[in-house]
Amino acid sequence: TSEGPIPEAPQQPCWLVPSQDDMAEAIAKLSRKLSLKGWTVCRNNATLVRALRNKAELYTLAQSLGLDDFMPRKFDCEQLDAAAYPCVLKPAVGTWGSDMAIVQNSEDAQRFLAKCTVPRELMVLQELVVGS
Repeated sequence: TSEGPIPEAPQQPCWLVPSQDDMAEAIAKLSRKLSLKGWTVCRNNATLVRALRNKAELYTLAQSLGLDDFMPRKFDCEQLDAAAYPCVLKPAVGTWGSDMAIVQNSEDAQRFLAKCTVPRELMVLQELVVGS
């Protein structure tokens, strides 16, 4: 985490490579301090890393860059009847598929939201993109 003192890097070259979104954001925020302690850090903009890990912010970023045509369609969780199903309903920030569901219709979405531990306003409803 970003709490506590930053340790000195080992004498040999040592890279920090985050494997989780929250650590990528923490390392991005601390990259200058880590570099001063001898760590080799792949530098990233902390604001960009935060946007990349938040599915709602990522969609907004893609829209601002004219790239939203390359993103799954996003629907309003307050207007479930307006979505084109099937969809994926998931937290804007989260990993490992927790608190997510594939929903076939607005009734499925409503049932899932009623039992989900994540508040509706922090959820994202996206078209289901089927792989090959």
